[in-house]
Amino acid sequence: YRQPGGRAEGAENTHNLPVGYYDNMAQSMSPGEVSVYVDGQYGYVADGKPIFPEYNDSVHCRAVEYVPGVPIHRGWDFGLTPACVLSQMLPGGRWHVIDEICADDMGIDRHSDDVLLHCSREYPDVEWIDVGDPAGEQRAQTDERTCFDILQGKGIEIGTGEQSIQIRFESVRKPLRTMVDGEPGFAISPKAQRTRKGLAGKYQFRRLQVSGEKYAEVPEKNIWSHPVEALQYTATRIFGDMVRGVGPRRKSQQRRIAVA
Repeated sequence: YRQPGGRAEGAENTHNLPVGYYDNMAQSMSPGEVSVYVDGQYGYVADGKPIFPEYNDSVHCRAVEYVPGVPIHRGWDFGLTPACVLSQMLPGGRWHVIDEICADDMGIDRHSDDVLLHCSREYPDVEWIDVGDPAGEQRAQTDERTCFDILQGKGIEIGTGEQSIQIRFESVRKPLRTMVDGEPGFAISPKAQRTRKGLAGKYQFRRLQVSGEKYAEVPEKNIWSHPVEALQYTATRIFGDMVRGVGPRRKSQQRRIAVA
C-alpha cells in the first residue's frame, strides 16, 4: 500500500492543516527530502548526489515479469560483492529489469554457481546475453585466471560492456527518459531490491568534506553500486550505439548462449 503524498490528490488529513502546509515545508528541504517526506515517494535521503535523478520509483517500479521467448540479458559486476542483474529488451522498445542475484564477501566462482542455479530454476529454456565489467578480463594474482575465464569455463559466453562512465550513465538515462506508447521505457521489478534502491539514490556521488557543495567525481562504492553498475554494462550494449549516435550493433556482434 502506498499512501498518497501530502500534495497529491487524495492526500489525507488536509482539512486539519493550514493552507499551503506542505508547500511551505518543501521550501526548507532538499529535492530528495521533498520526494520522501512531503510527496511520499519511495526513495533515499542522502548527503550525496544521486546519479540518476531521472528515476522515479512511483513511475518506474512495477510488477514486471519474465516474457517467454525474449532473450534475457545478464549484466555482471565483479569483486567480492558481485552482482548479476537480469533484464529483457522487449520487442516494443521497453526495457524491463526482472531480477537480480547479489552476494556479499564472495568470489565470482561461487557467485556464478548461484546465478546458474537460480537461472536454471526460475528461467528454463532461455537465450542468454551476458555482458560484464571489462575489469573482469584482468588476471588474478593467485591463479592467473580472469573472471571471464571462470564464467566461460561454465558455459557463460560473456562479452565486455562499455568502460566509459559517461556512456554507461547515458545508456541508463536513455530509457529512463523515454516513453513508449504512453508507458515508461524503463521498468524494474520489486524483486531487484538493491538495484532499485541504488537507482532511487543510494548509488551516488559522495559529498566532499570541504566548504561549499562539492562532490566526488566517481560514484561511491557500496552494496548498491555493484548491481547498478552491472545494469549499466547491459545498458551500454542495448543503448550505447544510440547514445554515441552510431548505427545499431549487429546480432553477430553479440555473444549469446541458449541454456536448456
